[in-house]
Amino acid sequence: MKHMETKKDQMPAQKPVLFVYNPHSGSSRILDSLNDLISLAVEAGRRVEVHPTQRPRDATEKIRRDHRFYERIIAAGGDGLFHEVANGLKDTDLPVGYVPVGTVNDFASTHGLSQDPLQAMKTALEQSPRQVDAGSFNGEVFTYVAAAGIGTQAAWDTPQDQKKRFGTLAYVAAAIQSIDFAHWENNSVNMTITDKDRTVTGDFTFVMVCNSLSVGGLDILVPDETDLNDGLLEYLCIRRPMNLTELNQILRALASRDFSSPFFEWGQTDHLEIDSDPAIWTLDGEYGGEISHADIRCLPGFLRLVREPGL
Repeated sequence: MKHMETKKDQMPAQKPVLFVYNPHSGSSRILDSLNDLISLAVEAGRRVEVHPTQRPRDATEKIRRDHRFYERIIAAGGDGLFHEVANGLKDTDLPVGYVPVGTVNDFASTHGLSQDPLQAMKTALEQSPRQVDAGSFNGEVFTYVAAAGIGTQAAWDTPQDQKKRFGTLAYVAAAIQSIDFAHWENNSVNMTITDKDRTVTGDFTFVMVCNSLSVGGLDILVPDETDLNDGLLEYLCIRRPMNLTELNQILRALASRDFSSPFFEWGQTDHLEIDSDPAIWTLDGEYGGEISHADIRCLPGFLRLVREPGL
C-alpha cells in the first residue's frame, strides 16, 4: 500500500540555532554553564549547532559563510565576540541573541540584557527581535563604540588576570598609567573632525563615537537623554590638557556630564569624518587598526536583537 504523506511529513524541518561562543571570554566563565545553556535549548525543542571560536574573526567568517542554514544566532562571550558576530550579519536578517559572559559587557548593560547566563539564554531562545542601531567604521560594523586616544589601548592590553581580579578598575588603572605626565604634548593626536553641521580641529586626548550608555563599564561619558534607536551616533572629543589642573577640570566635568567647557566637543550625527595623524582605534574594545582617515556612519536598525519586551 502506497505510503500517504501526512501534513507533518510535509512540514519543512526547522532550521537550527547557531550557538557560537568564545571559550576564553571572562576568564573562561562560559565553561561553567555551557552544559546548562545547551540543555535549555534542547528543552525548548530547538535544534542547536554549537561552535566554539577557534581564532580571531572566526565567528564573522562562520556566520558569513553559513548564515542561510540557521534560524537565529546566539552569541555567548564578551563584547569582542559580539562585535565579530555583528560583522557576520551584514546582508542578513537573522535575529541575534546575546549571553554576556565577558569582563565588562557594555553592550549588554546598555540594552538591559541579563548578566545571568541562564536567564540571558532563555531570553535569546524565547523572545522576539527588536531593531537596534549600530555603527560603521570604514565599513566595519561596531555595535556600541569606536574610540581613539588615552586609555583605549587598555581594552586589549590589560592582562587577563588583572581583568579577572579587578574588572572595570583594571581598564581605568591602565588608562591612567598611559598618560605621560612629564610630556603633556604626547597625550594627544591632531585631528580634523567633520559632521554635517561643522568642522573642528585641534589636539585631542580622547575621541569616542558611540551608540551606548556604558563604555568601559562606566556611564559617565554619555548624557541621559541619549536615544539608542534614533538613527544618530553620539560623539565626544576631549581636547588635550596641559597640566594637572586642566586634567582635574576635565575629570570633574565628565563626572557631572557637563560638556559645555572648551575642553569638549560633543554632538550627534549620522555621519562623521575624522582626519588625523595616525591614531590607534578600538572598535567595541578590540583593536581597530592605526588609522589616519575614519568614515563613521550610523546603521539604523542594523541589529535584530532578541531581548525582553519593553526594553
